[in-house]
Amino acid sequence: MRRKAFTLVELLVVVAVIAILISLLLPAINRFRVQAQSTECLTNQRNLIAAYTQYSIDKNGRVPGTDTGAYSYDWMQTVGGQHNPGGGCCNGFQNGVVNWDQGGDDANPNTEYLTAFTEGSLWDYIGDFDVYSSPQDPRLINDPEIYRLRSYSFSAFAGKEAYCRDCSTGLVSAADSYSQFRDPSNQLSTLCEADTRGANLNGFLLPASWVDPGFAPCSSSFNWVDEPVVWNPGRWNVSFIDGSVISYQLKMSEETADTHFGVERPNGPYNNIPSGTACEDAAWLGSKLQPKMLPSQ
Repeated sequence: MRRKAFTLVELLVVVAVIAILISLLLPAINRFRVQAQSTECLTNQRNLIAAYTQYSIDKNGRVPGTDTGAYSYDWMQTVGGQHNPGGGCCNGFQNGVVNWDQGGDDANPNTEYLTAFTEGSLWDYIGDFDVYSSPQDPRLINDPEIYRLRSYSFSAFAGKEAYCRDCSTGLVSAADSYSQFRDPSNQLSTLCEADTRGANLNGFLLPASWVDPGFAPCSSSFNWVDEPVVWNPGRWNVSFIDGSVISYQLKMSEETADTHFGVERPNGPYNNIPSGTACEDAAWLGSKLQPKMLPSQ
């Protein structure tokens, strides 16, 4: 008996059913992919703060520098020289460190050489370039044997970078030792950053007004200096000094996130976020930068 073949209508019905199933599955698959990448991003940051903590243990409480080459003990050795504002008790700057290509280009926008990583104070505790890069970072490096991609910055207030300390009072704006952290579970350590100048130079820094207990950005004017990038849709992935990590849910709109904290700005204008943008998220971030550090010993 001759077998009856599928009719054209039957084939079209099957194709339509398959298409519907795929359309239903794709969003779920995409959400799973984003969640998996976010988890890996948070794991990388947990590894960075674990290295930071182990370094501090080995150095009798001294924390690594969170700048990128100003000091010999900085976690990255990208470029030397005085990076932070003058007027504090800051000294010991090193020169002659040039482990980046300042020009950069669209193909290799994050222009740090391999030596910027391997000569950093945390390399011996990490030893893996992949830890420095978020899987959600959309930027490309076409010459991985020369350059490497770094997606994270340490908070400038988590090491001797931001404003050092006031010589007359001993009060600090940035830490010298781990013992200065009064509330490590609420003090920001690392986050994702995509500096529009190219490499993520220096620690993540915001104006001194952000660490004032009275900082109220939704009721007064304020400005951004550095900004965390939104690679994880609607969230900032961050870590804290105690080693905990969270994926903070943003209050800003998707449009604001895309426009001012966008994912791909390799060589765009630096510090171009309008004053007053995303005040609720700024308030949260400000509260985590430097909650009542103890005086330097």
